[in-house]
Amino acid sequence: MTTRPRVEPRTPWDCAICLATPEEEVHQCHRGHYYCAGCLAGLPQRRCPLCRVALPEDPIRSLAAEQAIAALPSRCDHCALELTFGQRRSHERSCPQRPAVCEAADDGCGWRGIHADLEAHEAGCRHALCRRVLRGAEAR
Repeated sequence: MTTRPRVEPRTPWDCAICLATPEEEVHQCHRGHYYCAGCLAGLPQRRCPLCRVALPEDPIRSLAAEQAIAALPSRCDHCALELTFGQRRSHERSCPQRPAVCEAADDGCGWRGIHADLEAHEAGCRHALCRRVLRGAEAR
């Protein structure tokens, strides 16, 4: 039987299943081990993987862990802006440096870039132009 080396969490609130910092609801066992809500829902056995205590039918949500995680320092994956973990997801949805593809990608345009350059690309893209013309014709 092979055993995997124990991987220590990076923060006290890291999920005991996926070992990542939860980005959604945080649940815990009776002994205080934390889990992402999604990881807990996918757990085949209703036992804590760390202490093997049976997990309750109704998950125990840890609002204190969620608040502590939201206050952790973090950084945007696209522009490296420093913000809190709680602000990151919202910022990344509107970050001008987030990855983008042309609206006409399904029609053959292979352009990939950042969102800040998307409008300029689509203004000159023949595939996007055709798509806009067809959309206008369909609307009539």
